[in-house]
Amino acid sequence: MTIALRGAASLMAVIALSVFAPVLHAAPPAKTTPALQAVEYTALEDRVGERVVIETTFNTTRSGILRKYTSVVLTIELDGGVELTVPREGIRRISLAGAAASLETSAAGDAGAQKN
Repeated sequence: MTIALRGAASLMAVIALSVFAPVLHAAPPAKTTPALQAVEYTALEDRVGERVVIETTFNTTRSGILRKYTSVVLTIELDGGVELTVPREGIRRISLAGAAASLETSAAGDAGAQKN
């Protein structure tokens, strides 16, 4: 929109437009969530030390670093440093989070590649 005004009126128009015009703000950066890769319980035996997300049969979700794997329980270290032991029968779904999941995905794509 162009406003053709002269002199003091044009100055006042510019001031009014700059003062009362809506302020445009940049959108806040999008929060990224780690990619999740669902895995079988037994696949976690070799994943100790990696970040996991556990969905339980009690409709809760816990995430942390897998510290211990046995055939009957998992122990994870929650973000606050507290260790939580979850019985196998109380687990509905297990996922690897973040870098662990992306490594799993990229390894699946290289199924025919030879290891050196």
